[in-house]
Amino acid sequence: MGTPRACGFLAMGADLVAVDATCARIMGFNPRKLRYLQEASQFLGNVEPDRIAQRGEDPARFSTTFGVIDRLKRFQRRG
Repeated sequence: MGTPRACGFLAMGADLVAVDATCARIMGFNPRKLRYLQEASQFLGNVEPDRIAQRGEDPARFSTTFGVIDRLKRFQRRG
């Protein structure tokens, strides 16, 4: 529901919850505010950054601001 942005990174992993949580952070969202990630973190994988083993460059290096529709702004970390 928005304009695609090139971020310059590739995210992959065996823990799909961790992958989605990492991508959410890069996009400026708080993964704990996203219901599907909150629920999935109870039994499928990790959402907390200290429980996610990152390889390669620090994902924070790729953080960027995404424009979001009004109803999604409440899920953002910033703004």
